[in-house]
Amino acid sequence: MALKGLMPIEGPAFEKRPTKTKATGRKERYDKTHPIKFPIVPEHEESLIYFFKFYKKKYEIPGIAEFCTFLLRYALHHPRIIDYEIEYVPLTRYKRVYVNQIERDKINGLHGYTTIWRLTQREVVHRLVMSSLFYLQGGGEIKFDEALPLKPAR
Repeated sequence: MALKGLMPIEGPAFEKRPTKTKATGRKERYDKTHPIKFPIVPEHEESLIYFFKFYKKKYEIPGIAEFCTFLLRYALHHPRIIDYEIEYVPLTRYKRVYVNQIERDKINGLHGYTTIWRLTQREVVHRLVMSSLFYLQGGGEIKFDEALPLKPAR
């Protein structure tokens, strides 16, 4: 007597199903945002909230994530303020930034900061945001038009 398995190897359950295909030939919009989380130390978070309250009134920034994105964009526009020695400590407290396609390529692209510095995406974002925060703590000021989103060249 031949034994039969409980699950047949052939049959309707194993037939190939049509796969969903992604629309080809369409470019992704450059202004589509991508969230990136980065850790923050509680002492720096207090300072971040202090400056957020100040710039919220000045430039009508709606939330802390938008302010972190504002700081990141300032660092991308002004590489002279970037501190390359900032220590990355993975913690359980995270903040988010929302970057567009061009900013993400500048951070994570072929010739981006992750490749140049040999760091992860989170480490690079942490370094850029903290550099801008330390710039503010040192008495610097950020103007709104100096931290606008990067746009593609026409």
